[in-house]
Amino acid sequence: MNGTYGRFDSGDIYGVVVMPSIFIIEDRLEAVFRYQWASSTELQLRPGRRGHTSVRAFAETDGVKISKGDENHTLYAGLNYYFCEDNLKLMAGIEHETLTGGNADTEATTVWGALRFFF
Repeated sequence: MNGTYGRFDSGDIYGVVVMPSIFIIEDRLEAVFRYQWASSTELQLRPGRRGHTSVRAFAETDGVKISKGDENHTLYAGLNYYFCEDNLKLMAGIEHETLTGGNADTEATTVWGALRFFF
């Protein structure tokens, strides 16, 4: 579990991340869950990450402007399959995110998939 606090302009931003996991098949198949909560005293929060695969990036590419909000909840459930310890793994999951406050009531569901490797 991680907690965070920050200050941006005149507002406070704080949040919590809880990410438990359990191996379904020892050292091979892992179930991962994540809950993130963030809140702000001002309308300073935006959904998703800044990367090209975020909900916000897709919306803005389609010309949809997403306003800032003051409360964000994100739930994620996924599976990791380890081929070669942590050097090669297949990752798949689904994430549901909500952003509320101001005129920014936004919901999004994203399906994720990745092959991660390093040497």
